[in-house]
Amino acid sequence: MAVYKGISEIIQVLSNKHRFIIISYLHIHKTREGAVSKIMNNKNGNAIKKHESISYSIIKIISLATVAILLNQTPVLANDAGVPVSEGGEGRSVLDWPVGVTKYIPLKSFKGYTLWCSMAGDGTVNLMDMKGNIVHTWKNETAPGLYGELLDNGNLLYSGRTRVGYGSPRNHPMSGKGGVLWEKDWNNNVVAKIINDAAHHDQAKLPNGNYLQIAWDPVPKGMEERIPGGIYHTEHKDGMIFEELITETTPRGERIWEWRPSDHLNPEEYPICPLNDRKEWLHANSVEYLPKGNPITDTESVMVSLRHNSICIIFEKATGEVQWRYGGCMDGEWGKLGAQHDFSMIKEGLPGYGNVMIFDNGMNLASVRESGLYWGIAHSRVLEIDPKTKKVVWTYDYQDKNWNFPIKTKWLFNSPYIAGAQRLPNGNTLICEGGTGRIFEVTKENEIVWEFVNPDRKAIYRAYRYGPDFIGFNGKNLPGTN
Repeated sequence: MAVYKGISEIIQVLSNKHRFIIISYLHIHKTREGAVSKIMNNKNGNAIKKHESISYSIIKIISLATVAILLNQTPVLANDAGVPVSEGGEGRSVLDWPVGVTKYIPLKSFKGYTLWCSMAGDGTVNLMDMKGNIVHTWKNETAPGLYGELLDNGNLLYSGRTRVGYGSPRNHPMSGKGGVLWEKDWNNNVVAKIINDAAHHDQAKLPNGNYLQIAWDPVPKGMEERIPGGIYHTEHKDGMIFEELITETTPRGERIWEWRPSDHLNPEEYPICPLNDRKEWLHANSVEYLPKGNPITDTESVMVSLRHNSICIIFEKATGEVQWRYGGCMDGEWGKLGAQHDFSMIKEGLPGYGNVMIFDNGMNLASVRESGLYWGIAHSRVLEIDPKTKKVVWTYDYQDKNWNFPIKTKWLFNSPYIAGAQRLPNGNTLICEGGTGRIFEVTKENEIVWEFVNPDRKAIYRAYRYGPDFIGFNGKNLPGTN
């Protein structure tokens, strides 16, 4: 009854239109019952699974009420006068946002060139100077699946989207589909092309010249029932649940190594978040290679972000065994992450070398965090974590210090999906607020010193800044960085 009382209190702050929607939803679904896997911790801190017969509708109603609260407010983004998003100009919709470079403080920014592309674009990848001028482009044959990055040789590594294979509309549709990986030189000539219609989300080039990719594959038959969590009866229509393969492929397309989670991970320790569907067990969305001698594991290892479980792991490439883990539901960690993206190590030579960075999207969370009580309302953060202590040593997130539920809040930073962050040589951090198509640079003190909004008004999966001395620019005729 306490849950219903809480819903009632939420409904009271809504407009008549939103109140009608929620009450109607409650009436339609009041008799629907489902077995929801609830993950709890016993006294010894070990994760156990407990099935409770509860109304799944309650969870959905709370989520809808939260959305309605957000819809009931005026987003504080940019006004008709063109005040930058970061300065809190008020606007009625994203169409009021100014586009291009909206803020630039040269003395505080790291000058360089920013690489980005629109997720739903035509495959054009843009290299842009600090004032928003496009200085170089690559034209690709397909829409992104999902982004591009520059290699040290100056080539572009770009994943494109195919229309067949796993993840496509007619073959077990799932989000983040790729399918074809290109490496292209500065003049857009193809250096390598690898077709794997099951590939999705992310990739990396290895020091030996091979490529690391994420690909979908069904979990072994009979394992479906061993995977806890998720929304009851939301597997694919044929009952399939997918896991990942992390693969190493040569430039000629020969697969020479793979890692299969079901061979190494105990499903009981990697439950699906109760608000996610069961079409995928893990939903890996980023992968990064760590060479032997790295400061985290000292061995050749692989970093992977698992969105559906809100877990980041590092495993040893030779054995496949997990060496490091953060988040999820084990050892009291449930609630530390919310459907995160872009799990990476800060590179050598940069401030914070050896620490890990995570774009925490903040979805599906209702917990007390270091920065305060949020009542499950989604908000994003960028985290820098010391891997030895697992302590957060730096955070960027926006919160209105004067906000007191249910009074309207200023919503200046939130991407419920995609997005990423990159540490820069001057100690600043470049943040891609993916869902809004906004890229901005912040200082260690969280001051925004550069900001860009995609003129296409489309999402951007990830973005990177490269300094004028980037080795890949040697011999390239680029204009000054302004």
